Amino acid sequence: MLRICITSRERFFLNEDYQQKDYDLLLLELEKRKTTPDFILLREQLDFRNSQDYRRLAEKLLPTFGKKLILHSRAELANEFGVPLHFSYMQVHEILNAQHLNRIPFFSVSVHSVDQVKELEKLPKQITTRIRFLLAGHVFSTPSHPQTPGKGLNWLKKVVDNSSLDIIAVGGINNLNMKILMDSGIVGWAGISTWLEN
Repeated sequence: MLRICITSRERFFLNEDYQQKDYDLLLLELEKRKTTPDFILLREQLDFRNSQDYRRLAEKLLPTFGKKLILHSRAELANEFGVPLHFSYMQVHEILNAQHLNRIPFFSVSVHSVDQVKELEKLPKQITTRIRFLLAGHVFSTPSHPQTPGKGLNWLKKVVDNSSLDIIAVGGINNLNMKILMDSGIVGWAGISTWLEN
């Protein structure tokens, strides 16, 4: 079961300024755990006013996580560093058709509906083979989307049933509801606060 730690804009970037110390705390917290995430998804794709801040943060985490570090939306930077890239469904054609992004080991894509999954299934296999997994959510209610209820387990199972690609569940996952996800056909889960809770 793959486990992905998604960095939190709300928790780690309370000010407009880049808060390196908060990521130092995240690294310390992860080091204390007996199990570490398989990947770290650096989620701060839109909040940085200065792209150099994102670069510096990625450079800080790269020695620790290497190819376990997934960058969000920054295709050129991911290609330069030779690390995985995550992006939204809306960016699929733009990124997957970019032939020069040949140093990125794999892609992951966020999906929020069964229709999006079905559209991905229509893409040529030579394109979708570069997608390692889809992040599907949000499954449960979550503080990062307080105004929108979770889509639920039945929705997640429909996503799995309609996709030939591996599915990672995301959204509101905690130690209590994690077990009921196991029978849904997913290959893993992703979360923010899960990694900072006991």
